[in-house]
Amino acid sequence: MERPASTEATAGLPEDVERQYRIELARAMRKRGNFPINPSLPGVEGMVMLEVSRRAGAVRPTLSLAKSSGYREWDTHALDSLAAALEEVVPPKSVPNVGFRMLVVLEYR
Repeated sequence: MERPASTEATAGLPEDVERQYRIELARAMRKRGNFPINPSLPGVEGMVMLEVSRRAGAVRPTLSLAKSSGYREWDTHALDSLAAALEEVVPPKSVPNVGFRMLVVLEYR
């Protein structure tokens, strides 16, 4: 199961704006469904850390892998899921020209 979570601080966004943005991204990611279980890895758990950032004045944020889970399939799925969510969820309008950096942690259990 994929669980978006994070304890990482965000640079550039007010706390309430960040919280709402994370909630909207998590909802959009859940629409894609759960991560397929790999029968060759029963009971394996992992974590993927992704970075979402936007330069000041940019329209769309960029996405990158900040820390691998150690499993290419999980990393690829995490990147694809969050990329799709970023296409669906509009960055916070209350801070249109503010750059930000946010770490998103996905845990697989």
